[in-house]
Amino acid sequence: MYSQAILTDARRDASERAARRFAVSGGATLRGGVAEGLDGEAVNRLAALSGGSAPTGAVLFAELDGDPVAAIGIFDGNAVADHTRSGPRMRVRLRLERLFVLSVIFVRGM
Repeated sequence: MYSQAILTDARRDASERAARRFAVSGGATLRGGVAEGLDGEAVNRLAALSGGSAPTGAVLFAELDGDPVAAIGIFDGNAVADHTRSGPRMRVRLRLERLFVLSVIFVRGM
């Protein structure tokens, strides 16, 4: 009985640590968009900051306080970010979300 309680607590602690490890930074949100118009300007700004090529077409954004700080193209996989405002966890989460979206598109179609 006692060992079961310890095991349950250990599992809960491990689960909470894993959730924190892959959490997007406090106040950050993820959203989809198209690399045109205002979103296109944000993508180009991020590309200039990171020195990479801007993603095209459908894009996932990571935002802090409504301001895009990282973006990845859903289909081309090009990623750009403001490295001073986006951490590695946020960028990894964005890549994982891209893979999830691609898997849903593959299974269900577009």
